[in-house]
Amino acid sequence: MEYKAGNSCKNNLKKYDEIICDIKSSKPRQKLLSDKEISEIVAKYKDSCTIYELADIYGCHRQTVSRHLKKNGVEMRSKIF
Repeated sequence: MEYKAGNSCKNNLKKYDEIICDIKSSKPRQKLLSDKEISEIVAKYKDSCTIYELADIYGCHRQTVSRHLKKNGVEMRSKIF
């Protein structure tokens, strides 16, 4: 959008708010995992996949994977440094 010198401050702020709303609405939604996907995640984690690999496979955040594993009573492996 183009701002002209003749526009009032109020009009410029309104246009700015519209631009910000457009940017915020383009943020991707958090993926909801199905029960089947959660069961697969649990099985694959127990079969030695990492949380990072599972997050990449299922297109979600690593904390989402971790939360579902903990919720399903899976014992978490320690990180190896």
